[in-house]
Amino acid sequence: MGVGDMSISTISGSHAPTDVLDSALCRRVELQASAKEFAQALAEPHWGNEGVWLDAVNVALRALRQDIEEHIAVTESSAGLHKEIITAQPRLANKVQHLGADHEVLMDRTSSMIIMSDRSFNAPTEQGIAALRDEAHLIIELLARHRQRSADLLYEAYTFEIGDGD
Repeated sequence: MGVGDMSISTISGSHAPTDVLDSALCRRVELQASAKEFAQALAEPHWGNEGVWLDAVNVALRALRQDIEEHIAVTESSAGLHKEIITAQPRLANKVQHLGADHEVLMDRTSSMIIMSDRSFNAPTEQGIAALRDEAHLIIELLARHRQRSADLLYEAYTFEIGDGD
């Protein structure tokens, strides 16, 4: 069974993937795609086109933020993935809690960056753009770490492998 850029194979005697897990994996693929689009928007040159660059970054940032919100809804709801994992594997509660903390940080950082982006759009400066890029790179790094911790948790909880396909 494959989902987007991931391959999933259950190991003999493991827990079977559930609808909740499948939904979370789909969100994971969408979140990865929006993070890639965000990084691509950031990588574009801005000299002489600050307004265009800021607009593209802002659009990509808001799409990323939406995908983060949807990811959180699928994982943290009362019938979400985190609940399913803790119910089946209570020993993983601390790891699930750490992922929830990651979500809070990602929400805070993206909220701050949206505010920074809106302010910069009105009066773009080189310092403002540099600050946006710094914050964006931090968000991308946080997402990468969260993605790895999530993959580790899923492997431990469901005993299956997730590959990037890269």
